[in-house]
Amino acid sequence: MIDPTALVISLLQEAFPAARVSSEVPSGQGAAPEGDLIIVGRSGGADTTHLLKPEMEIVVWSSSDAKSSALAYDCLHALQKDAKTHPHLTSADAVTNSRDPWGPEVGRYRILIDLVICP
Repeated sequence: MIDPTALVISLLQEAFPAARVSSEVPSGQGAAPEGDLIIVGRSGGADTTHLLKPEMEIVVWSSSDAKSSALAYDCLHALQKDAKTHPHLTSADAVTNSRDPWGPEVGRYRILIDLVICP
């Protein structure tokens, strides 16, 4: 069975090699992260025998709100591009997005993406 979180992490690592992409905030991360950080997790969705339809949460930290928002949308667009050629990922659509306030020195943006995966 395909793990949607692992699939998205792999695709985003390939699309954004300069960013850290993970399913967990790095340990000891009490302050704002340095550089771009993309955290991926499953927030819901439904699976059937023949389709996985996860709702994925992507939280992006960057140096400003504008940069974190742009990177979150770049993640969406990268997944939409991958859905055209990937053997299992067939669809990626934004559900909702929002600024996720963190602090004055860093921007954080959250986007929920519905995927369709054919295992």
